[in-house]
Amino acid sequence: MPDPERAALVTEAFEICSTGEWTLERLAAEMGHHGLTNRGRADYPEKPLGVSGLASLLTNAAYTGVVHWSGVTYPGVHEPLVSTETFGRVQELLSARAMRGTRERRHHHYLKGLLVCGVCGRRRSIQRSKGTYTYFYCLGQKDRRYPTGCRESYVAADALEAEVKSLYQRVEVPVSWANGLEEMLADEITGRNAASLSEREALAR
Repeated sequence: MPDPERAALVTEAFEICSTGEWTLERLAAEMGHHGLTNRGRADYPEKPLGVSGLASLLTNAAYTGVVHWSGVTYPGVHEPLVSTETFGRVQELLSARAMRGTRERRHHHYLKGLLVCGVCGRRRSIQRSKGTYTYFYCLGQKDRRYPTGCRESYVAADALEAEVKSLYQRVEVPVSWANGLEEMLADEITGRNAASLSEREALAR
């Protein structure tokens, strides 16, 4: 039976996450304010879900009404809290963030996790100064375990944004590449739609 205190909050967490506009950190804090907690136990009081707890919740297919047993998925007899479409969308978003290699903890920026230092090759991370100015810096400067000795200076985020914009203005894809990319994207979309349809039919059966 759905937990009367948490079921609606679980559904809400999936719906908010599926918009793609929230980091796990922000969503965990928001759902904590809404009252979503773990179940606790006699020697362990209830408390709001952390980022790892929320990630486990958002990847649990049982909320779509299925159960896993011995490596096989079966239709469950319990009431689903999340549609398969919403669950699939959330998994795509979580996978994309993992592939990007981004740990979104404190500051969000669309270039975060994508830039590397041109001097030592380490990632550039983000820092906000005085709550107003945003900078990117080389992790090789602050990493105590694997320092690179890099002395590359901090760079203002708006300066890097301008450089990236200028770079893309100079990029021209050959016509043959563009046509090939369009065909590849069309095939990818068709394949994903077919896979999604097959999965829905399997779940229905």
